[in-house]
Amino acid sequence: TQANTNGLTVNVLDATTGTDLYKLPTTGIFSVGNSLSIALLNIAVTDDGVVYAANASVTSGSSLAAFRVYRWPDSGSSTFPIQVYGPADPAAQSTAVRWGDAMAVRGVGTNTQIMVDSNPGTLAALLTTTDGTNFTTGSGLTSFNRNYGSGSIGRSLQFDSTSTNRIWQKRKADRLDLGAWDLSRLDIDVTNYNVLPSGIGPVVLDQTNKLLAGIEFVTGSTTPDTVDLYEISDLTSPLLLGKYPFPVNHQPNANFIGQVI
Repeated sequence: TQANTNGLTVNVLDATTGTDLYKLPTTGIFSVGNSLSIALLNIAVTDDGVVYAANASVTSGSSLAAFRVYRWPDSGSSTFPIQVYGPADPAAQSTAVRWGDAMAVRGVGTNTQIMVDSNPGTLAALLTTTDGTNFTTGSGLTSFNRNYGSGSIGRSLQFDSTSTNRIWQKRKADRLDLGAWDLSRLDIDVTNYNVLPSGIGPVVLDQTNKLLAGIEFVTGSTTPDTVDLYEISDLTSPLLLGKYPFPVNHQPNANFIGQVI
């Protein structure tokens, strides 16, 4: 089942060639009891090489979220993970909420921050650390409301590089949204851009070089999905620079899940 860790791998690739180098140890990853949940899903790496990964806490009925975050101190072939957050609901909800489909990480050491959002698009949480390793509730967690709304499970979540309290989000067939948070108030909508093709799902922005790359999902199975590259000096009118097809034709992906780095 999805909850089981049998066959679970975290593959380390050569960034230049894509060669599969080796697999990180996964001993210590919790085998989720809820058969609807996914034992390991999102993964992100900080600037100093620390690897974070999280499960998808998919609940049903009255079951509460059991979201977990794991940490590998580096990407060495003999480095083992430890659980550094959870199991808990990142927004301390008393009803079932789905977490873990999107995650963003920034900073190093005690300045590391992890952002996660809920699948309905109404909640988000900022996890912080006081010791550089463990992320805890209370002073180490702050949640806030989001107004992005629901849609496909697959989506992107990215810290804005020009501010400390803004995030970008993108779902397929929905706007590119820039939101902000004020920890003493509700979510603040900054702006959104409804200018990309409807087939574009998760994206990543390189704000320094004014570039955006996103996965464009095609509707048929006889052509490949593409990674589309845009110049975004003017986000109201992005300029398509190129479309780069995947090496195989479109694969079944009803939830439009993907990640661009």
